[in-house]
Amino acid sequence: MTKIKNQNNDERISQLLTMAWSTSSPARELAIANQILELDPDNIEALIIKADQIEENQSLRLEILQHALKALDKPGNCDPEEKILLFISINHRIAYVFMALGELDKAFEHCETVIKFCEENSEDEYIKSEYDDT
Repeated sequence: MTKIKNQNNDERISQLLTMAWSTSSPARELAIANQILELDPDNIEALIIKADQIEENQSLRLEILQHALKALDKPGNCDPEEKILLFISINHRIAYVFMALGELDKAFEHCETVIKFCEENSEDEYIKSEYDDT
């Protein structure tokens, strides 16, 4: 029964993510992200959506993004091919939050993390396609 329940949750989450990414209403997007997080508190895409909608509280936004970064390491939590993009995307957002908080050293640390990650994974097809000048 658990497997069926999880499969149904996965299908529902997939539907909700499609709805969230296709809406033009930030409030609706946030509401959908919260629905997803009720089903899966570690859903990386929903955490990113939620963080993107929280502009007035940078500390809360940072907390949500750090949760998303930790969730990347949870086995089976995301497609390995998506992990690279999500890692870069989350660290970019964290750097932006630190900039908004006036913590430039921490912002630069996250930028350096992304650069180092890209250098170490330069043979990955995603990174090659996005950053190869040839």
